[in-house]
Amino acid sequence: ALAGSVAKDHYLLAAAWFGAGEARRDAGDDARAQPAFAAAAAAATGERASYRFAALYQLGFAQLRQQQLPAAAATFTAAAGAAPDEAAKGECHYLSGDALLRLREYDAAQKAFARSVKLGGDFADDAAVGLGWVAVGRDDKKAAIAAFTAVLEQHAQSPRAAEARLELGRALYQDGQAAAETALQPLLAAGVDAGLQQQAQELLGLCALATGAGDKAVQSLQQALQ
Repeated sequence: ALAGSVAKDHYLLAAAWFGAGEARRDAGDDARAQPAFAAAAAAATGERASYRFAALYQLGFAQLRQQQLPAAAATFTAAAGAAPDEAAKGECHYLSGDALLRLREYDAAQKAFARSVKLGGDFADDAAVGLGWVAVGRDDKKAAIAAFTAVLEQHAQSPRAAEARLELGRALYQDGQAAAETALQPLLAAGVDAGLQQQAQELLGLCALATGAGDKAVQSLQQALQ
């Protein structure tokens, strides 16, 4: 209501629309929050420019929650252009890449993830994993091996390192490389997510079958079913 009563050239216009978007978002009404955040971004010029990034950022998430992936990818790319620092820019490129990956737009996703990795920050590891998933989507085993190996080398302490290790092992197995077993073994250690451990056991069983170690294969597959 306030936004509608504010003159188009008023210095509070962007703030008013942004506040309306937040209220609608908090009420669970993303369909009505979207036009408010879009209006806030459009009004964020001149002395109101500081609202542009926040409005686009929130608009992107509202679009994600509405499963509007193409729009969300474009919005997060625009948000990256308005980001106040490299960390925020990197996050937005990651979010854009993730939406594009889900759309199977692999070329565009790869570019977005690569930008995020280059910028660094808290989402660089997520983007590096995203590059691996791009390679998986293209069924490019060599590229997947290289990407997931890079995650383990450059982001060894990342919460997503175990996921990268599992997918590295899977790609090595699918590529017929004996190194798959070595890659997967650390996932059997205590403290690793149970779901990842189960998948690792299954893959180790398949690796054993591929090498003719039948007893070992049976043991691994039985453990995976426990």
